[in-house]
Amino acid sequence: MNNKINIEQQLTPAAKDALENAITEYKNSILEKASEISSEITGNVKEISIRDIMEAVDRYYLRKKRSEFYELKQKRYSLLLAMAGAIYAIAGLIIYFVQNRKVSFNTDLGIIITISGIIIM
Repeated sequence: MNNKINIEQQLTPAAKDALENAITEYKNSILEKASEISSEITGNVKEISIRDIMEAVDRYYLRKKRSEFYELKQKRYSLLLAMAGAIYAIAGLIIYFVQNRKVSFNTDLGIIITISGIIIM
C-alpha cells in the first residue's frame, strides 16, 4: 500500500488526468456491458449484480485476448510469406547458376544485387 502511494505521488498532473480518464472509460465500458448482460436475462435492467459485472470483465479480457491472438496470427502469416518468398528466390538463383555455369559481373549485375538483398534479409 505504501508503495502505491509513492508511485501515485510521482505522477504529473497531466498523467493523473490521463489515468483518471482511462479508469473512467474502462469503468463505463464495463458498466455498459454489465447492463447489456443484465437486460439479456430479465429483459429490462432493474439492477446490475456482481455476476453481471464479473461476466462483463471476463468478456472484456476475452475480447482483448482474441485481438492479441489474431494479431499474432497475422504476424506469423506475414513471416511465413516472407520466408516462402526468400526460399523461392534462393531456389530460382540456384537454378539460374546451375543452368549458367559462368557468371559475368557485366551481364549478371541484377542477379548479384538480388543475392545481396536475400543475404541481408
